[in-house]
Amino acid sequence: MEVVIQFNPHQSQWTVLNSPARFKVLKCGRRFGKSLIAQALSVKEAAETCSNVAYITPTYQLAKIFFDDITKNLPKDIYDCNRSDLVINFITGGSIRFFTGERLDNMRGLKFHLAIVDEASYIANLEDGWNNAIRPTLTDYKGKAIFLSTPKGRNFFYSLFMRHGEPDWEAFSFSTYDNPFIDPKEIDDAKRQLPRAVFEQEYMANPMENAANPFGSDNIRACIKPLSKLPPLYYGIDLAKSVDWTVIIGLDKSKNAIPDHFDKAYELEKELEAKGKTEMLKLIQDILPPHVSCIFIRQAEALGLGHAVYCARPVIGDEPFAVILADDMIEDAGRGCMAQMVKLYEHKHTSILGVERINPSETASYGIVKTGEFSDRSAPVELIVEKPKPVDAPSNLAVVGRYILTPAIFDKIKKTGRGAGGEIQLTDAIADLLNDEQVLAYEFEGKRYDCGSKLGFLIATVEQALLHKELKDDFLAYLKDLTKKHKI
Repeated sequence: MEVVIQFNPHQSQWTVLNSPARFKVLKCGRRFGKSLIAQALSVKEAAETCSNVAYITPTYQLAKIFFDDITKNLPKDIYDCNRSDLVINFITGGSIRFFTGERLDNMRGLKFHLAIVDEASYIANLEDGWNNAIRPTLTDYKGKAIFLSTPKGRNFFYSLFMRHGEPDWEAFSFSTYDNPFIDPKEIDDAKRQLPRAVFEQEYMANPMENAANPFGSDNIRACIKPLSKLPPLYYGIDLAKSVDWTVIIGLDKSKNAIPDHFDKAYELEKELEAKGKTEMLKLIQDILPPHVSCIFIRQAEALGLGHAVYCARPVIGDEPFAVILADDMIEDAGRGCMAQMVKLYEHKHTSILGVERINPSETASYGIVKTGEFSDRSAPVELIVEKPKPVDAPSNLAVVGRYILTPAIFDKIKKTGRGAGGEIQLTDAIADLLNDEQVLAYEFEGKRYDCGSKLGFLIATVEQALLHKELKDDFLAYLKDLTKKHKI
């Protein structure tokens, strides 16, 4: 018996459906109509071509919802179904069998003509599931697969999207605006109401790592690589590699090697994997794990920290943000200075400066603050001065390379002229910000190393090596032998 299923997709949906590619990846905004594509495609394949279809969803609850959506719209005389097992059998001989990302091992031993992976970004361990469960079931029939999802950062789904152009692979990206049945004014209204990162990911289908509030996590991980193995740039990036952060790296025009380094090295990773060098492979992959986005901003001229921060304005938009200067390394037994400041920000919701008491003779090397009375390691800033001479310094509280700033700082930087050293100083912009809103000084816990100096870098390297669980014993023994040899 022949069964014909009627389906009227909009033009963008047709683009996906008409592709002859064996493996398709659809990255799209909310309400684009991805699940309708998945459901219609599964029915047409199973009912019209007698195919066996695997329909994969992140959870059992979602599988039941999609199962019900399909069966309620089918003529009753062309199928029978078992809701307990989530299987639909058609009179033509084809079938749709639902699986969940939670138990993809249930696919072992089965074979399918088509695998549909709906809401693929939200399937935990999708990479393992694809390699070890889904892909092998397509071998007998030379089956096809389609992955559909709103993005969730740059996880494995995004890496599949990036396979566009490889043999058998085609990827598509559509925003919510591409659905002609959604009123654009409604999308525009969401754009005004939602944080920029949320709108970009959920509606425009642009993967964003900080779609959640970047200061909304109580579990900020330090993720600090030992300085004895990696240069300060890594340290600064590692501080920001918590689960919901985007890392924005400011570069001058000569630093082309840096973005190249943080790009994915497919050939090297494949070679290490083939040779079984798993520890080395993990080390390389952890430099920029899938949940982290890196955005590189060029600072065309070296006009100071204020100018460098302002260069990132188009990316940051109207969100609060953190500034981490990798020259300042702060050791705090894995917690990190920024994690302390984030915790304070969650209570105060205002700009925060990391400060440290220094030798008064060194004030000409720092921004110096005068504060009100301290309470629980923080105090309101009353005055901030860039690199004052010791005789002119209002205190010995120095601002070090850790800031949390509200977006109001951008307008202050914009109208800030060149200050000390002929540069656009972030300190001067913060001084102006004090006229409009409170700024706090936070006296962090931990030890700071000045890695901007040769001696400071060497001290940090030695002390971090002595904290490294794999190196410390052998390194300490070496230092003892060295001191004996030189009679120190």
